[in-house]
Amino acid sequence: MGVISGGRMSDRDIQLSGIGRKNTGWVSTGDSVTIADIDRSGGGFSITTAGNDNEGGTYVYGGEMFDFGDVGCRCTLSAKVNFNQHASNPADMFIGFSDTADADVVTDSDALQTQDAIGFWVVGGTDFWRTAAINASTDSGETTTTAHTDATTYDIRIEVEGLTGGLTIRYYVDNVLVDTVTGFAYASFGPELQLCASVKNKGASANVLNIYSMDVSHRAMS
Repeated sequence: MGVISGGRMSDRDIQLSGIGRKNTGWVSTGDSVTIADIDRSGGGFSITTAGNDNEGGTYVYGGEMFDFGDVGCRCTLSAKVNFNQHASNPADMFIGFSDTADADVVTDSDALQTQDAIGFWVVGGTDFWRTAAINASTDSGETTTTAHTDATTYDIRIEVEGLTGGLTIRYYVDNVLVDTVTGFAYASFGPELQLCASVKNKGASANVLNIYSMDVSHRAMS
């Protein structure tokens, strides 16, 4: 079993715990964003965009190692997050898994880039969590009825299960199930996805995503 920063990985299993810290292997792939440890009990880190219009960035972790490509895969991503948007110049935010590793996982036009992805996202200036389950241009996610309030801490969780008819994906906010996607196609979901967090400005002001904790448990097909 090989060792990677922040967790351990075998040929089929990935266990990542305590990766809500700056120094555990997160890599910037976007524009001018700053990552910094948070001075708080329990730790955590922040991703802050530069104060320029359309500025954005993505941090990825561990490379293309997550495989949702067949029956038998299992995955749980849980995180404690706090998205602090500028009042008049907010930003879009995504957290989850994606095969896109540049600044435009989210765009400044309230959309996700064409990609393969599973995750949560927030449209800048809106008041609700959204879910994403994207296979190229097909998005089976939706706007939830669960409110998102700026600068508020939430526990989010994504559970992925590979069943005979396709992927079943469950999304939770503060331990409440907010959306379920069933029968989602396996195509393009082989070992190409990476853990990522992304922020994209909609105006000329800085925006901050705080990640206080994050854990991932993943098993590829049995």
